[in-house]
Amino acid sequence: MLYAGGASLNKENICLEDTREELLKEISDWINNVEKDTPRIFWLHGPAGTGKSSIAHTIAHRFRELERLGSCFCFDRSRMAERRHEKIFSTIAKDLANRDMSLRRQLSAVVHNNDALKTTTDILQQWDELIAKPARVLSEAIMGPIVIIMDALDESGDTDSRRFSFGSWATSKTASLSFLLTSGSFSHPDIYQTLTSHSRAGPISGRSPWIAFHLI
Repeated sequence: MLYAGGASLNKENICLEDTREELLKEISDWINNVEKDTPRIFWLHGPAGTGKSSIAHTIAHRFRELERLGSCFCFDRSRMAERRHEKIFSTIAKDLANRDMSLRRQLSAVVHNNDALKTTTDILQQWDELIAKPARVLSEAIMGPIVIIMDALDESGDTDSRRFSFGSWATSKTASLSFLLTSGSFSHPDIYQTLTSHSRAGPISGRSPWIAFHLI
């Protein structure tokens, strides 16, 4: 399947020791919360240079140590030519399959008789067939929620590529998967509108049945 090389966790980007601990605890507590009405998406947003990526990589590192990191997918505007947005869910699916044998078998069965799924750049198909359906086995196969991190959504390309990267599944609630998203605040209205349109808690910060917000 399509896989975005170089888009994963980079330990050089984690927070300095004993810094940002309050926010790191807030995010960790959210991931670990298994209450039925807990939002499964957490959007960390703020201006450039405020440490969003460092926080994302720190969470990724900590939850990898706990064997609870499903995937860490990082966009980078300097590598837009690689069209990472077309590989986002196929990459995440492979990462999930590498850590969970039950999901690997499920994913293998999904693509066994459908070679097109292995190379499709159709993000809707990737999400439905490679993430949502195989992930149904996770609820019985793992202990505790698995976190998937998508860092720097605002560096994923143009408005159309961002729409296909995350707009179609922003209200999905997939059992046992939590999604930590980071992006700039208001410089990309499409991200802001997509994520805040599903919140009853206000546009800046708060919590809804779908998404938790934190303005850094």
